[in-house]
Amino acid sequence: MVNQDVRRRYRWNRNKGLVFAAILFAIAAVMAILSLSISQIDLGVMEAFSIFRDGMNGVKPTNFEEFLKMRIVYEENGPRAIGAICAGAVLAASGAALQNIIRNPLADPYTLGISSGALFGMVISVIFGFSVVPFLSDLDGQMVNAFLFALVPTAVVIFIAAFKKVTPTMMILCGIAVMYIFSAMTTMIKYTMEPETLAQVYSWSIGSVSGLSWGSTPKLIAAVLVTVVPLMLVHRRIDIVAQGDDGALTLGINPNRLRIFCLVAVSVGTAITVCYTGTIGFVGLVAPHIARIFVGADCRGLIPCSAAIGSVMVLGSDMAIRSIAPQLPVGVMVALICSPVFIFVLARMKRSYW
Repeated sequence: MVNQDVRRRYRWNRNKGLVFAAILFAIAAVMAILSLSISQIDLGVMEAFSIFRDGMNGVKPTNFEEFLKMRIVYEENGPRAIGAICAGAVLAASGAALQNIIRNPLADPYTLGISSGALFGMVISVIFGFSVVPFLSDLDGQMVNAFLFALVPTAVVIFIAAFKKVTPTMMILCGIAVMYIFSAMTTMIKYTMEPETLAQVYSWSIGSVSGLSWGSTPKLIAAVLVTVVPLMLVHRRIDIVAQGDDGALTLGINPNRLRIFCLVAVSVGTAITVCYTGTIGFVGLVAPHIARIFVGADCRGLIPCSAAIGSVMVLGSDMAIRSIAPQLPVGVMVALICSPVFIFVLARMKRSYW
């Protein structure tokens, strides 16, 4: 009887992260359905869901009123909800992996400079038409630029590591330094922009999901897959490296090689996400800390649970923005919500978590 209780508790502790993630993703799905009806015209939830279903089935509107509702619900709110879920999942899962692999609670795609590098690469493609890889279409050129410049912080860490042993703290400091460099260069470019382009870049720099369409949905779903799947494949190694490099080397795991692998996976997903939503801060920093309270530090449950919390955070913030001030970018609401939540989490967090 005792052995059965022990096994039951072990299975629960091992799988509770996946259970929490499934519940939170179900909540995000319900929120996405509710978000279909949020607009400047009066729409009921069931009416909006019916319109969305008709759009998925290819039913054409027969009058102007139906056309307007179809455009709002199916063409705008649908991709916007899916994009918010995907962006939150990518950023939060990336933050969870980076915090463990670097062993620093401040690690996330934003503080490591990955988001700033991706934004800079996209901006120079939009403003100057410059693409690192020539003969690409505008969108493909932006995505390739974002990815390659997102790799710059990783390259900086690797270069420094070639001459000096890099500690987790040094990795964060290098990332912050690169972040400020890219932010400064992006700000300098803003002075040469036309007002319309400047407004677009400003929206990107804060983070927005208002301009998403069905064409961007497959790319954002791909960003989730290329980020979360590789990180889950090496979640055991991440847990081992999180305990210390010496122990990982004893078990035959190369910590620096694993960090490079994780940074590349995070850079790919972040670059794709930034191309469509801009730089949404705080999600990759706060969501893993919240998930760690409920499921612990085991990456088997931490990464998917963080992804689910990030999805709920971004989608919930976007729903609040649409209800209160539709003209504001979602990054503003994320920062307003996440900042006090992060302070509260830090106040309640046990020292044993780190």
